Amino acid sequence: KIAKSNTTPIHILEKLSNDEHKYVRSAVAKNPNTPVSILNKLSKDKDYYDRDYVYKNPRWLNRN
Repeated sequence: KIAKSNTTPIHILEKLSNDEHKYVRSAVAKNPNTPVSILNKLSKDKDYYDRDYVYKNPRWLNRN
């Protein structure tokens, strides 16, 4: 739930983006408050779904 929360601090999202469980990383990738720098890292994740969630994240879509 922490990874999905809009109020989770960025430093916590950064830690969670390195979690061994793909479901946690996916939640970070889905979170609309996850910074592009973290999304960029997750866009290279070994798990297809994590990468797919990044590509659908509003921050990723509006990064330019």
